Amino acid sequence: MEYPIRILHVVTKMDLGGIETFLMTLYRSIDRQLIQFDFLVHREEEGFFDNEIKQLGGILIRIRPLNPKSYSEYKRDFNRIIRNNKYTIIHAHLNANSSIVLNLAKRMGLRTRIAHSHIDKTTGGIKGVLKSISKIFINNFATHRFACSAQAGNWLFGSRVHFQVLTNAIDSSKFVFDPKKRVEIRGILGVENENIVIGNIARFNIQKNHTFILKIFTAFHKKNPSSKLLLLGEGELKEDIENTVKRLNLTDAVIFTGALGNANEYLNAMDLFIFPSLFEGLGIVAVEAQTNGLPVVLNEKLPNELDMTNLIVRLSLDDPLERWVSTMENALIKNIERRSRQFDIQQKGYDVISNAKFLEDFYVDQNKI
Repeated sequence: MEYPIRILHVVTKMDLGGIETFLMTLYRSIDRQLIQFDFLVHREEEGFFDNEIKQLGGILIRIRPLNPKSYSEYKRDFNRIIRNNKYTIIHAHLNANSSIVLNLAKRMGLRTRIAHSHIDKTTGGIKGVLKSISKIFINNFATHRFACSAQAGNWLFGSRVHFQVLTNAIDSSKFVFDPKKRVEIRGILGVENENIVIGNIARFNIQKNHTFILKIFTAFHKKNPSSKLLLLGEGELKEDIENTVKRLNLTDAVIFTGALGNANEYLNAMDLFIFPSLFEGLGIVAVEAQTNGLPVVLNEKLPNELDMTNLIVRLSLDDPLERWVSTMENALIKNIERRSRQFDIQQKGYDVISNAKFLEDFYVDQNKI
């Protein structure tokens, strides 16, 4: 058997997002003399993690975006990639659209075809309709099924089909609360001791619900004028949110950092994490925030697996803003003595070492077939 075994991970782009961060955490932790990750990406522009992937020994292979109008060209390019690289294991992270690439992989004779669900629903519109159609066929093309939560697995594969929940594990040591780092980061941000910092880390898109975050913060800021809102991330809706902040006269109270490679350090500067996403497969950033000892106020419809500590508080997006504000204030009072929850997170199986070992063994076993 030839080592390292090269696994083709299929993603949209290796940018700073939840799926990509999860993959990189695993990639850094596996035995790379045994297993190597290559990435089939669907964008020409460089992703946040591209350079690190190359440094770790991975290969980035670019292909045109999935589009019904250019499917024939996509199929030709995909087949050429598989033929030239002789992969036997493909691990797709396109959620419903994974069925498209796994169908092609099946026709090319790949023995192990993994569909990995990272969300528990999809957005509307014509793209949502097409993804719903693709989802119907996923079980015909996948030989193995992984999901970040039971909710995500049931959504993509159905409740009657077996799938393996593979937790979106983190390197928990990177998220332990650091009082010195808190002082340092708040200094960089220009935040004073008396400022309450409400934080969120997410890509600026419809799913992450930044418009609602601004509504909540506006109400919170009226009662707590020294409060600040810290938003980390990039995305297509960032400019719209920035314009809304200006319109609300909150420019001095809202801090945009962009996408940061050391976002874990910025958790230390926060006092509370707000997470009203419309949907999440899991929502790994809420796990990271809990590890750091932050209270997390989130949409009650997000997966129950997030309830790893007593720091989680659930509310409905239909609840009055006043209830969100009072809940946030109460959570801050209860958590005056900040402490890390690393042990709790590890006990729930969300530390990366065990997951990396599971995947190593899985890939090696599959390669023997």
